[in-house]
Amino acid sequence: MRAAFGQLGLRERRDHRPLTCWKGPPPLDNDRWHPKNADWSAFSPERDTIPLRDALRALEHAHGVTGAHHLATARLCAAGALLRHSDVHHGELNGHALSPDGRHRAVGSQTGDDYDRGGVLQVFEVATGRCVHAIDGIMGGVGFPDYTRSLQWSADGTRIALEYNINATGVWDSFGTAREPIADAFFLASGRPLGMAFAPEGRRAFVYGGESDYLRNVIVAMHEGSVAGPPDSHPEGTEPIEFSGPSPDEPRETWSDEPEFILTRAFWSRDGSRVYGEAGDEYAAISLDVEKRRVSWILDLEEDQDSAPPEWSLDERLLAHQRDGKLIIADALTGATTAELPGYPGADVLRWGPGGRLAVVDPAGGTVGIIDATTGEHRYDLNVQADASNPHGWDARSWAWSPNGERAAVDDGQAALDRLLGQLADVPTPAGPTPREISTPAQATLLPVIEINRRPT
Repeated sequence: MRAAFGQLGLRERRDHRPLTCWKGPPPLDNDRWHPKNADWSAFSPERDTIPLRDALRALEHAHGVTGAHHLATARLCAAGALLRHSDVHHGELNGHALSPDGRHRAVGSQTGDDYDRGGVLQVFEVATGRCVHAIDGIMGGVGFPDYTRSLQWSADGTRIALEYNINATGVWDSFGTAREPIADAFFLASGRPLGMAFAPEGRRAFVYGGESDYLRNVIVAMHEGSVAGPPDSHPEGTEPIEFSGPSPDEPRETWSDEPEFILTRAFWSRDGSRVYGEAGDEYAAISLDVEKRRVSWILDLEEDQDSAPPEWSLDERLLAHQRDGKLIIADALTGATTAELPGYPGADVLRWGPGGRLAVVDPAGGTVGIIDATTGEHRYDLNVQADASNPHGWDARSWAWSPNGERAAVDDGQAALDRLLGQLADVPTPAGPTPREISTPAQATLLPVIEINRRPT
């Protein structure tokens, strides 16, 4: 090369052999070594990318980010390189959450073999699949195996709440660099996460704690600082807000004489007025009035850990759940039943779409029921073999609606995916060649997409 990447920490080469690095930071006052004078046409990505990256890192350590970094970045992008953070997860992934605007997906992982190194929060750009941000070294890791909703975004996407270090709750700047949370809450009491819900404005959280004999969840301030308290620690920070039982005018028989509910799967309404969710151990769905600080209503659920948990509609005005062999639609504001339909005994997940459409996914029966919940009408059943979901333990689901509610993607497992890939192997792509001709990877991720905007014939 005429002048190699000297300022980037690389020796000059004229024979196109692999570049080697200077020992120590490169000179900054010698124009001969400036990257603008390098012969970038001789750059080999396979051979030179790692040495270049190491050289840029050494230069940054010695002099900070320089013009050499910007120029090298521009040259690499012009050559078609995709800029992204390296994959830095040290352990298994424990959960993920899509940002409110749909542009980013946050992914959290546990610590791996080196516990003291901590876990990782990574943020991926949905459109490109590239990692655009990472916070490495989160104490104790993010989330916990077989527990859901450990990552939750604020409504504006600037903050993200994590269950970390097993049973602590913390809030981070979604694109900040600090390993420590902006605010955290810690109520020990368990060796497992006990659920949380992040307020839409990103300044409060609904967590386990407090001393109430009725509902063992409280609202804590999460704008900054730390909050702690009973049962296993002394009070610290802003006093948590506790909830009382149902209003006195509710029939006494609707709730237990000695209730002690814990919402382990909780959601905060977008308008901030309600917290709602599932008390799994008590098989109950509960809605809370945040302003009045009391329970609004309680509904009994199917007493089966494997049954589909209750789900609230996208506009948060309807609730679907199964009980006693029936699919029940209820008014989410009052808890009153609005429709009853035949149930799906093998259903493991209920998925709401736009306009009150509801998919009842029954892997055991190879069926997906399509319901118009606004009218209480059963539309039709689809003969679709979806893969199993575990809404209590996985953030992923086997069914996803399109934004307009006219199509859906279904995960029907790797076996079905392999069959589909085999069927498509010799079908020409829009560019002309078939997947077999362009050697599409056997493990390519393709999901069947089905039309559901009209009744099957």
